[in-house]
Amino acid sequence: IGRLEAADSWRDTSAILRDIRSLAEQGVADLCLVVPRLLPLLSPGDEWVQETAANTLGAIGDRRAVEPLCALLSFSPRRLPKHLGPKPNHTVLAHAMVAHDEDNVRHAAAVALGEIRSPQGLSALRASASNENETKRNRKASRVAIARIEEALLQGTETGAGKSGD
Repeated sequence: IGRLEAADSWRDTSAILRDIRSLAEQGVADLCLVVPRLLPLLSPGDEWVQETAANTLGAIGDRRAVEPLCALLSFSPRRLPKHLGPKPNHTVLAHAMVAHDEDNVRHAAAVALGEIRSPQGLSALRASASNENETKRNRKASRVAIARIEEALLQGTETGAGKSGD
């Protein structure tokens, strides 16, 4: 936790988040104390950090992450100013890069919700899966997450059900 708070760049933060995710995947540590420190990283800011935080929270599987992850799924198409014309320029490329980064964040959020397997995420995932303005990749990730949650409900094994950190 100290390393995370001391990180002064997105690269440092992302590297630490990957280390935390690795610990979660190995199951070698109870990471519920880390979750409150990770949730603010989902806030708008650096999309790399948002994406990595979403991946990490999914691996931890704590249901406290469900609501913030659902908020990341909302899609708002970026509109480029009409005066830019058909030729690409730096502004168009910058807009495209931001849209791509936001797409990756939404994808990571959908995958994380599928890993957590909490039924609380179903509504947002269904909205994402049926949104024709969303990318095919993200609609598919949302459908896969829905299937994972529904399967866990049928089996009574949703992973987020017992992990709340309280």
